[in-house]
Amino acid sequence: MKQTKKWRLIAGKYQTDEHLDNGTIVNYKRASWIIESDSKPVFELIPAPGSDIADSICIEQLDYDYELEQMQDPYSKGATDNAFVDSTYIRNFIVQEVA
Repeated sequence: MKQTKKWRLIAGKYQTDEHLDNGTIVNYKRASWIIESDSKPVFELIPAPGSDIADSICIEQLDYDYELEQMQDPYSKGATDNAFVDSTYIRNFIVQEVA
């Protein structure tokens, strides 16, 4: 029986609700999620809305169980709001095994 491992996905995060409306990136945040998987997660890169470059993943479309671990928003002095996870595309991320 394989044991499920936990992995930390750490990324810069873009909120895309307004991005979709006006084509600009509105908020930049740092966030991390915990992902459960038997082996190191593999992601297919896709273009974020308004981009032709496949350099992002959509957190809501992951094929893994995940949970938001933390989010740091420099504009709201560290407040975490789960609503920011809606319509989220992230890029420049790393994956680390949780010890």
